Amino acid sequence: MKTCPRCNMVKSEFDFSKNKSRPDGLAFYCRKCRSEYSQIPEHKSKKSEYGKMWTRKNKDRLNRLRREKAKSSIDFEKNRQLIKTYGITLADKKDMMTSQNGACAICGEEFRNGKDTHIDHNHSTGRVRGVLCSRCNFALGLIKDNKDIALNMADYLSTDEQQSNY
Repeated sequence: MKTCPRCNMVKSEFDFSKNKSRPDGLAFYCRKCRSEYSQIPEHKSKKSEYGKMWTRKNKDRLNRLRREKAKSSIDFEKNRQLIKTYGITLADKKDMMTSQNGACAICGEEFRNGKDTHIDHNHSTGRVRGVLCSRCNFALGLIKDNKDIALNMADYLSTDEQQSNY
């Protein structure tokens, strides 16, 4: 039980919002009094004016914090998805890319950005093989990771070089 200093009523703890900075862990005023106070027009406008002024003064800081938060939440989601799908972390993927000198494991083309990278894995065992560019990943998908088809394609390309056009 706690007394609200605004309405001077003794109320249960559930009638107060939580506030970790207070010794008892509860807001100073009860929910009803806080709600009524915040609806008074002059309090609303003061709060609004102060907020706008603070935002203008701290624009650069706010933008920096928003960018950091957005980046960390994107990295968190990417990491979660990699762990769920392949059992590796974002750090593991970056290590693989470093060991591949920042290039595709098949064609050797340098990765321009993180969007054109794909984790290649064995669909039977689930084991991760490396990081590929979009084109090589697509090509492997088209031949269904079949070595015989890949070898036949290589043979076909080499016989084409030896034969003349029709």
